[in-house]
Amino acid sequence: DVIDMCDVDIRADLLNNIFLSGGSSMFPNFKSRMYQELEFELARRKKKNQIIKIIAPRERVFSVWVGGSILASIPEFQSNWVTRAKYFKDGIPENLL
Repeated sequence: DVIDMCDVDIRADLLNNIFLSGGSSMFPNFKSRMYQELEFELARRKKKNQIIKIIAPRERVFSVWVGGSILASIPEFQSNWVTRAKYFKDGIPENLL
């Protein structure tokens, strides 16, 4: 459904570049199950000729943390930091909701 909401010109590229990340993607057979379910859904929608490519790097369990650490090191991102004290005093800032 999400891919169908995207511009028709990029849908094939999206299906051809599915990138798994995070600890939940490490469940046994997760990649093959996702592939099978996408294949079934495409067949149901009569789009059998679509190519599905799922990328599942071995180090994906850490990829979310690595991405977050890179983001946190960017100086422009510093203004989005919320201290523990500020969080308990004011809650989540409006610009982060």
